[in-house]
Amino acid sequence: MSGERARLRPVLKAFIARRAEGALRSQLQGFAPRPGEPFPAGAHPLDWRRPGLTPLGRLVCRSFTEALLCDEDERGELVAPDAATLDRVVHKMDLWLGTASTDLSRAFLALCFALEGSPTLTLKRARRFTSLPLRERLHVLETLENHPNGLLSMLLTAFKVPLGTAAFEEGELLADTGFDRPDLIAPRDLKRARAS
Repeated sequence: MSGERARLRPVLKAFIARRAEGALRSQLQGFAPRPGEPFPAGAHPLDWRRPGLTPLGRLVCRSFTEALLCDEDERGELVAPDAATLDRVVHKMDLWLGTASTDLSRAFLALCFALEGSPTLTLKRARRFTSLPLRERLHVLETLENHPNGLLSMLLTAFKVPLGTAAFEEGELLADTGFDRPDLIAPRDLKRARAS
């Protein structure tokens, strides 16, 4: 019996070492950017990988982002951002909420219901936020921002901060800020910066 143990001991040690090395390698690769991923930083591989937004939450976030990022053209008409930007922002918000606790997802859903009903307080009309035209949605956001009740101002902030962060974190909107890299996690090339 002892001869058999002595013979199996190196095999067992090699097996344990290979398993530990493989586990370490997979943990390190979880944080490394991978080609083809829309969000190179991604979520940690041990996260839940579940959706964080309900269909209502997606609709509210998309409507809010559209009003938040709209711009005026030469004629003074409001122009919504392109669909790819809206999809990217909503997808990133979904990813962030999906990696958090289910309690946070449920709390954000409650905030979505509150924002959906906010035109009742701001426009004094019983309409859903997502059914309003772009100009009226923008008016609702401006009214919430300047509302004397701090809770309504915080309702706006609960959407504005994460969705604004997701929007300006990469792509064309990041380039509009003057940032010289494609996204916030891209390493800086110090040689190129010194040469210019």
